[in-house]
Formats: sequence, C-alpha cells, structure tokens
Amino acid sequence: MNTTALELSRLTKTFDSAGGPVRAVDGIDLRIAAGEMVAFLGPNGAGKTTTIDMMLGLSTPDSGTVSIFGQNPVTAAGAGRIAAVMQTGGLLPDFTVAETVRIVAERSATLPRPRRSSSAHS
Repeated sequence: MNTTALELSRLTKTFDSAGGPVRAVDGIDLRIAAGEMVAFLGPNGAGKTTTIDMMLGLSTPDSGTVSIFGQNPVTAAGAGRIAAVMQTGGLLPDFTVAETVRIVAERSATLPRPRRSSSAHS
C-alpha cells in the first residue's frame, strides 16, 4: 500500500523586501509516501525553511495546498501526525533540552494513539 504522507501542490510563497517582492517558493509539487525519507538540500535562500514552515502550518502559502495524511498541516500537527526539530528557532527558549523533552513527552502521552488491528499482532 502506498499511502501519501505529504503532498504539496503548486505551493508558492512571496516575501516583501526593500528591493521588491522575493519569491521564496515558486510552485513546488511534491509527493512523499509514508515511510520515505527525504532531505531538503540547497543554498541559503532556496526556500527550504519556508517550505517546511508551510508543511508544519507555521506559515500560510500564498497559493497552492499542503496535505499531511489528507489533513491540513495545523490539524495534522494537532493530531500528532507531523512534527519537526528545526536547526534554529526553539519554541521554548527558556527551557533546557531535558525540560523540553519532558514537556513534549508529557504532551504526546495525552494524544490519542491509533488503534492496531488484530492482524497487526500476528
């Protein structure tokens, strides 16, 4: 079975700058199947972080769509279907690494878990 985990369709994002608008993401189409491993590689300014931000629901595309297991990114993140650890940022800047891990673990423990079918145990 080839379940689509992530689908980006005609995704675009433009930012205003002193020199005029900058198209950071220009019509990306991407489909990733469940279980696939993918890396975004490219030079600074190529749109990697902007694309990932839209995949996580942290930023809204100017046009196009993002689907995570058939859901919008905010719904998928709230359901625990997607998460990321970015190289910069840090959502909890006043916490140590251990405190952050504990909080995430406690939060994830309260999320509903998918039910396994009886055939999954055989």
